[in-house]
Amino acid sequence: MTKSEGTPTLGMCVDDNYVWPLALALYSAKINSSREFKVELANINNGISLQNQKLLLDFSKHFGLTLNITDHNLDFDVQHDKRISQAGFGRFFLLDSLTHPFIYADADVVFDSGWDEIFDWIAHLSKEGKWLLAARVEANLPERMSNEPENQARIAAGDKYFHSGLMSCNSPAWQKGEFSNKWRGVAKQYASLGFRWHDQDVLNYLIAGEILELPDRFDRIFGESRFAPSSILSCDGNIKPWRVKDSEIEKLTFLVLSRSHKYTIGWLNDALLYWEYEDRLIADMSLANFSGVDGLLGHRRQNEIPVLNKQLNLKYLLVKFIMRDFSKMRFLR
Repeated sequence: MTKSEGTPTLGMCVDDNYVWPLALALYSAKINSSREFKVELANINNGISLQNQKLLLDFSKHFGLTLNITDHNLDFDVQHDKRISQAGFGRFFLLDSLTHPFIYADADVVFDSGWDEIFDWIAHLSKEGKWLLAARVEANLPERMSNEPENQARIAAGDKYFHSGLMSCNSPAWQKGEFSNKWRGVAKQYASLGFRWHDQDVLNYLIAGEILELPDRFDRIFGESRFAPSSILSCDGNIKPWRVKDSEIEKLTFLVLSRSHKYTIGWLNDALLYWEYEDRLIADMSLANFSGVDGLLGHRRQNEIPVLNKQLNLKYLLVKFIMRDFSKMRFLR
């Protein structure tokens, strides 16, 4: 094993729509890590433009990160929406190509204090014996399965259906098991197998319940109270905290809407944490005169409200009208 292979590795995959959350994820990982690590970023079908590749490479160099971007070709179409695109299949190419175990994370995460202990956990796991993937099992499985009775991935995985946003990946075992030759065939049967969650369903169907569970301290979905405080927070769901305008009233409206629609008080705390990291990143970039500030911020200021349905749009407008007089309270700071 070369020195490079022995360096802890964080694997990720995005397209141009996720440049800002990726930058924040990398920033939070760097400032909260006590060790060196490298980042392998999969670029699927040129989903990351040359301009944004340069921006991310400059950003990584500026903050002392080792970032390697590799190009891959997905030779079939996949169903996609505003949240999921071909970029999500980058995790398969990382599993196919990396020669040592690594940590995979979606771009919409915050790496908080102590997150890099997961590298020690994965090293211990590798010494203990044979394993393939380690991830967190999804919450509310009975309800989710009843809502997707035809999803063959959920049927195959059963009570071990896992969330693929954060995984410990044993790529040598993956390659030895010839999964590199299997996943494309499964993915091409997406519709006939009743899949709904794209790359995540493909993984669950292939692994069929043979998954190790990550310790609670390493992975928690934003807003959940299921786990104790965790060192890696995943921003799952339609409503993203980075797509909110800067003003306090916009943030306050977002929080009220989010809680009334789906989330609990935990979401408020986690959204505030996300914005805290955003403020810190923007300040650090500006203080150091990082030349790519405007480019990155251009990817950040997208308002999520237009993608909501008519009922939620109406609720948003009503909440914004009611809360406008409270914006001077400044209690979000």
